[in-house]
Amino acid sequence: MKRHLLLTAAFVLLAFPSYAFWDSDVDKAKEFMQAGMYPQAIELLEKRINNEPTDAEAHFQLGLCHFHTGNYSEADNRFSSAVAFKPGCKETIAQKYKKAGFDSLEKGQGQESTRLFETAIKYQPSLRKKIAQRCFERGKSLLESMVQNADYEKSETA
Repeated sequence: MKRHLLLTAAFVLLAFPSYAFWDSDVDKAKEFMQAGMYPQAIELLEKRINNEPTDAEAHFQLGLCHFHTGNYSEADNRFSSAVAFKPGCKETIAQKYKKAGFDSLEKGQGQESTRLFETAIKYQPSLRKKIAQRCFERGKSLLESMVQNADYEKSETA
């Protein structure tokens, strides 16, 4: 009986070595990411990708690491790899870039937000109209605020 169990365990480890250990790298990387420990997560995910280059989840998670550290160029490289292996993740990636674009816009970072919006649209072209509409509304609101401010300042000096 013991011999049978040992043989079964040995077979599983020899037949499926990658699955037993590599998935734990991605899971551990996610734990690091939740704790804000991106360098450690990046190291694990790069190890995973070196061992399993077609792992879409590892590419996606590595893209998230770079995204959250502001390295959008490397994030886009990894997201592109993830999409090549799993096209269904395009929408999630696009939404992340769209949100980051609006966050940058609110901070007054026009060029950065434009770059982020362009990347969002690359992954999900149907976002173009929604982004444009929201940017128009934001611009309209800022302009109205400026006019009200100017009117207030005029009334104060009169």
